[in-house]
Amino acid sequence: MLPFLASSLTSGNFAIWSQIQIIYAFASTIILMGYPYSVSSLIQNFTTIDKQKKALNGLLIISIISSLLFFIFIVFFKSQVSAVIFGNSDYESTIFYVGLFIISESLYELVAISFLRSISEVRFSSMSYILRNLLRCLTILITLKYSSGINIILFNLSVLNFLFILYIKCYKLTPKHKSKKLDLLATIKKEMAFTKELFFSVSHSTIFSISVILSWLTS
Repeated sequence: MLPFLASSLTSGNFAIWSQIQIIYAFASTIILMGYPYSVSSLIQNFTTIDKQKKALNGLLIISIISSLLFFIFIVFFKSQVSAVIFGNSDYESTIFYVGLFIISESLYELVAISFLRSISEVRFSSMSYILRNLLRCLTILITLKYSSGINIILFNLSVLNFLFILYIKCYKLTPKHKSKKLDLLATIKKEMAFTKELFFSVSHSTIFSISVILSWLTS
């Protein structure tokens, strides 16, 4: 994917892309709160695959909430964030797409890599990762044919990530139900119940993330 971008983007847009990759490495730690590194040990407390999937859905809910908070923060302070990331506030309009891309990449990493491997779906995880990369290259090629703007590239890649996340969530992470009719509200309540059970187990990760944010804000 990098050769496509290097040969097609302007030097300014390619510099933005490179900077986004650096920011992603930092921001994903805050968004995911260390779950990718601890999820395998956390779900061992649950004996059945259905309970493990419910626990993973609980972690996903927490990650979505933290993602929304992160997104609101950077959009609300887009001028300041642009100045910190890119050195000036001229890229305020790009911050929305940067936030969307970082969130989609983080959640994909959590769902498609950490979650699937924690329930022994390593082959499916690897195949989906390869397929996503192929589709990313195709998406970039099609996008660059009509536009060289970094914003539209970030948006299209984000949509692709969310589609993969949704597919994996529905196909591999949804627990089996005895009833053919799925009570969505009841399912959410059950997943939230597992989320509460996991709260104390992951509190150390949350505290670490908060300390990172405070250090960044006070530096």
